[in-house]
Amino acid sequence: MKVLVITSASAYELAKEVVNSIVGHEVSVLRLGCPVASLMTTQYLAEELLKHVSDIKGRYDYVIVPGLAIGDVAPLKEITNSEVIKGPRYLGDLPDVIKLLELGVKFSTKVPADDIVKEHLLSSYKLRLEEVFKHANYIFSIGNIRIPLRPPPQVVMYEVMIRHDDELEVIFKRVMRAIELGIDIVVLGLPLNHNVSTKVLKSLISRIKSELGRPVGIDVKSIDLINVLGDELDLIMNLDLNTLNQLGGLYKDKAVVLTPNDTSTPSSTIDSLIKTIKVFTDVGYSKIIVDPLLKPPQLGLSESLVNYYYVVKELNYPIMMGFSNVYELIDADTHSVIALLTSIAMELGVSVLLVTEESRKSINAVYEVVKARDMVYRAYIRKSPPVDTGIDLLVIKEKRYRGVKPPTTCLKEHVVADKVIPNIVDEFYFKIYVDESSNEIVVDVHNINSNECIKRYVGKDPLSICRVVAKDFPTISNEHFSYLGYELCKAEIALKFRRSYIQDSPLFS
Repeated sequence: MKVLVITSASAYELAKEVVNSIVGHEVSVLRLGCPVASLMTTQYLAEELLKHVSDIKGRYDYVIVPGLAIGDVAPLKEITNSEVIKGPRYLGDLPDVIKLLELGVKFSTKVPADDIVKEHLLSSYKLRLEEVFKHANYIFSIGNIRIPLRPPPQVVMYEVMIRHDDELEVIFKRVMRAIELGIDIVVLGLPLNHNVSTKVLKSLISRIKSELGRPVGIDVKSIDLINVLGDELDLIMNLDLNTLNQLGGLYKDKAVVLTPNDTSTPSSTIDSLIKTIKVFTDVGYSKIIVDPLLKPPQLGLSESLVNYYYVVKELNYPIMMGFSNVYELIDADTHSVIALLTSIAMELGVSVLLVTEESRKSINAVYEVVKARDMVYRAYIRKSPPVDTGIDLLVIKEKRYRGVKPPTTCLKEHVVADKVIPNIVDEFYFKIYVDESSNEIVVDVHNINSNECIKRYVGKDPLSICRVVAKDFPTISNEHFSYLGYELCKAEIALKFRRSYIQDSPLFS
């Protein structure tokens, strides 16, 4: 096929790059003066194409207009003497659209191509990513995990803190959950005041490696402990010029994460890292990951991102970014912060991400970073912002309103239900709890005279609980069951959003 792709001024270079990757068809690019495609109207396109009519009329099987262009592009057929369709919103999807054109798929002059073949595009992202991963520049492995110089892919490390010997089983379960969600490497963090025996640590490391099949690193200030555990480990975190002498040049076969001693400016960060890397490589370390250190918001975050930019350009080593310095130190929900950081990391060329879940508000950070990574992968393939990829981290807000408006009625009056109804007095009353350990709602039914709990109900579905209680206690009033249903709904939302549930208290401030 002979295809002409219309593009805006800002997207011209990207369009040429994408078109050069298309084989088996003759695809040309026509650059128009409009700065962005979303400002192109049918009238504008017609006026611009008339200027090129002698070069394009009748010469192409298809003319593909940007999917973001405004209006129906059907009138352009008369100017071009070719089939004119709206292409995808983002140029990365153009090769798939051309393949589908070849197969006879009918596209629209009104609807962007990616809307018509959304399911096909979503399934193709996986295949295209596999191809990208296959040809990535992997420079060493940590255990069974290959580390790329630059993303994609991005390797996710999960750091879990262990403070006491009796936490072993809890920590193992947390690690198992994180691996099921999609993390690649486990890091055991030990605070200065930890009370963990080397026997327990060795047991935990051995179980993670043998039962869960993941490499294990350690983040600890004690070089003595590193020396005790060194043979068991795959990775040693947060080493710098001050720690090499204490290590004594041991464990050269292990991967190390090196940090700068000076991060005051991009040049000082790079100089510090170059010195550190040279000292480590001189004694035989080869599996080196560089961490320029991400600073908290308002305490140098923007400066540290500038440091990352220059470090990636200057140093030919994988770069790591620890997210918790940002999401732990801003009172905002983590999912959006993590989505933004993941996208920034990909754009900068950071191939190793580190997350923790040590605070109440950071619960689910592992899920969020894996989800964000998949979203950014698709955006990378599509050469677009991470929007409309089929994956999102919209937890509270939504992109489009999907509610159903109340229909108009012939009723002249509406019942206004805004008066506070007094509490219902029944022979029984309810106490409602949320059990986060089992992810269940608990309802205790008490006798109002003795205050004795006479029955307990446990479950995950509030509607089922309400129905069983109604069956067992048919004498309880409808008003009282309305109250039960209301509180159970709050309890369900509290479980989903990991919020504290207190009966008769607002769920959100």
